Amino acid sequence: MPNMRHSKTNAGAVSMFTELYTRQLAGYASYHTDMRNELTHFIGIPLIVIGVLFVASWPKLFGLPLSVFVFVGFAALWISMDWLIGGLVALLALPFLWLGVTWYDPQLSVMWKIIWAVGLQVVGWGFQLVGHHFEGKRPALLDNLFQGMLGPTFLVYEVVHRLGLKQELKQNVDAELRRLAQSTS
Repeated sequence: MPNMRHSKTNAGAVSMFTELYTRQLAGYASYHTDMRNELTHFIGIPLIVIGVLFVASWPKLFGLPLSVFVFVGFAALWISMDWLIGGLVALLALPFLWLGVTWYDPQLSVMWKIIWAVGLQVVGWGFQLVGHHFEGKRPALLDNLFQGMLGPTFLVYEVVHRLGLKQELKQNVDAELRRLAQSTS
């Protein structure tokens, strides 16, 4: 017979983590209400992710590019937040891992590697800042560093709920957004 007390504890932990994810997603959403801002993030965030994975492809750990371990860590984080959204983010990020690893060329001079890495970050963050200029708000990660890791899941969340999936999460995020708006007014 299953231990009901243990099951309730697990359900409580899952519920608490779901509530935390909902609050974080709503917090992120509160900084991204202008459609132009959201659109710039659909360009900027992938460029930033590619840039991070590109830089992390240089050092090796146990014979593998560090980017593989970075990817696995982020994928685990994203999937732990929400298995569907996190799983989709991980699947969508796989080509970025591939690009990061294959763009790394041992024959490429350090200067060119730095130029590529900095260039991807500058262009990616440039799109982010233009979007936040449209929004009239500073980036969410300036108030909460965790928000920087939430960006890819927010993009997938936006697509998924507009396709009619994860509607309960959408309702919970919207309710949290209303609560946030009331607490700041």
